[in-house]
Amino acid sequence: MHIFAVNVATPVASLRPRAFRLLHAVVREAEARGHTVRVYKRPNGYVYGTPEGGMVGCLLFEVNGIKCAISISEPEDRVPHVATEGEKTKAKRDNWYRIPTHDYVKSGRLQMTVATDSGYQAKMSWEDRAKLVLESRLCDVLPLFERWAALHAERKEAERLRQIAGQERREREDELAHDAYVQHALGQRLKADLDAWELARRLRDYLAEQRSRVAEMTVDDERAAAEEWLEWCDHYVAKLDPGVQPIRQPKIKPPDYTELRDFRLRLGFGHRW
Repeated sequence: MHIFAVNVATPVASLRPRAFRLLHAVVREAEARGHTVRVYKRPNGYVYGTPEGGMVGCLLFEVNGIKCAISISEPEDRVPHVATEGEKTKAKRDNWYRIPTHDYVKSGRLQMTVATDSGYQAKMSWEDRAKLVLESRLCDVLPLFERWAALHAERKEAERLRQIAGQERREREDELAHDAYVQHALGQRLKADLDAWELARRLRDYLAEQRSRVAEMTVDDERAAAEEWLEWCDHYVAKLDPGVQPIRQPKIKPPDYTELRDFRLRLGFGHRW
């Protein structure tokens, strides 16, 4: 990989050779570990400082299924502002004008920032210190990337197992809700059969009384019309009476979404999703 194709963010010219050396060392170690490295570029070919996923960096590393980024920049120091004569004059002339209290200047140090777009969502920065320079941090970069990858894999596997367990739980709950629905429907059917049986007995008693009246009829047309009606009534009662039907468990239609949801709620399972 040509490391000098990388656009190191903003360090002054005197710091860039060192920044390139730091990046080059990380790239060589990454490639030795079997990870891939690439320079992040916008589609038009210009180097860009913010890779995908919101990560800050100029190099992207593919590490065991996740993306990691690294960038090197020159931080600024906050120093007291020394007012100029022009600023003093302007402050006396314009009441709204306030002379700045501090300035931000290039520090002459380097800062390294690493980040990942994995589910771990981590970011870390190191900066040159008086007794600890960035070179001493190079040994931490790749192990950190690999640790992020391991955490991502663990969380991904845990999420996969959680989803499987959730699906199995929902299926079991649906099965219990379906059984409860069937038992309820069978009970309702039994009570409906009892009501139909009692109604059939009452109707037969009523039809027996009607036949007594028909037997006393002397007008042929009236008698024929009555017998025709009673014949229809006999067929109706025969269909209505469950006592003359085969004795077997009735078939229950499968529950629809609303019915299954209602029985899930009755059993305390809540909504399916």
